[in-house]
Amino acid sequence: MFPRPSPFTLIALLTALSLAPACTPVPELNDTVTADLRAAPYPALIPLEPALAQNAPEPQKAEDLEQQMQARQAALNARAQRLRTRAVE
Repeated sequence: MFPRPSPFTLIALLTALSLAPACTPVPELNDTVTADLRAAPYPALIPLEPALAQNAPEPQKAEDLEQQMQARQAALNARAQRLRTRAVE
């Protein structure tokens, strides 16, 4: 069996593991931007409320949702019953 490591050894190991990602070189992102992108103007800003209102779905009534869920429940119960009564080959 291996001897149990001392707390100092565990702390040193955890410190080394936590500092290891700091040694990773960071890629230079400035080299990935082309001259066309640097010269491009910023996009136009638009108000948020009208943009969200254009594609907003109609609010669904609770009764419609309840009917859909009940129909789905009935279909799933019927399928479960068919599976229970099906002969195993």
